[in-house]
Amino acid sequence: TSGLVELLALDDQGTLLALERSFSTGAGNDIRLFLARPDPAGADASGRVPLRKEPVLDFDEIGIALDNVEGMAFGPDLPDGRRT
Repeated sequence: TSGLVELLALDDQGTLLALERSFSTGAGNDIRLFLARPDPAGADASGRVPLRKEPVLDFDEIGIALDNVEGMAFGPDLPDGRRT
């Protein structure tokens, strides 16, 4: 089974972090992080705007064995205003 676990807004222009996961018996979990951005050029006649997503991180590639993910959140802001 596959699913979107969480969306986290990054700015006021609709840029999102998307955490997705899938599970297959015998193969285990596959967890990936994507950057999703609105694509105004793809808007349809009703004005709906699709999101285009690009991979940011595949947890398998960095050797982090995760069993389950349920969400994500920002931590406190750093002194220079960046998010943790």
